[in-house]
Amino acid sequence: MVMAMPDLIAPLRREAGIFLRYSRSRPRFGLHLAIDAILSIVIVLAAFQFFTFISNRESADSLKISGAIAMSGGQLVSFLHHEKLSAYWVGPETDTKYTLIATTPGEVTITYFPKNADIAQLGSGSLVVQTHRRVSASDTEAYAQDVSGLGSFLLNQGSEGNAIHYNPATPTRVILTFKDKLEAVTIIDPTPQASLTLAMKPGVIRKIA
Repeated sequence: MVMAMPDLIAPLRREAGIFLRYSRSRPRFGLHLAIDAILSIVIVLAAFQFFTFISNRESADSLKISGAIAMSGGQLVSFLHHEKLSAYWVGPETDTKYTLIATTPGEVTITYFPKNADIAQLGSGSLVVQTHRRVSASDTEAYAQDVSGLGSFLLNQGSEGNAIHYNPATPTRVILTFKDKLEAVTIIDPTPQASLTLAMKPGVIRKIA
């Protein structure tokens, strides 16, 4: 004996027919329903676009903070403010872009490179300014001495009371510590003595406000 399958479509057709007859007899009901449907679609689309925007922004921010996206000077400053990161630099330069690496807590690295350069092919020929935040003044001093290595000497930067840690054996790297501040800044420039020149000029190495 073969059992007949229940007709699942008929009830739906019946309900749809009742709904259409009700809508035709009451046009305002149909209008309100159409408006509700349009509003629902608009809300769904807006929510989708919002969450897509948030997801894309988080992805872009992750790339920026790991040095994968080049930024203009204004974009760099704005991003540092947005991420509440403390960093020093030598200021903006003409026809220059910047990358940022801040994946290690307490450390921010800013790299300068020509605006038209390919970020994927950047080598060791760029100016780099690294900001290191320590927990105490003695810790900052110990860090500077340790990185500078044997043969380093100190230079006072005028009335500001900053100390320049410099090793003639590695003339491309200089470390600057600030009086009464828990930060050390490492300046790396491929041109010998250039990093020392930058460190010795008062006000050149400055915090991004």
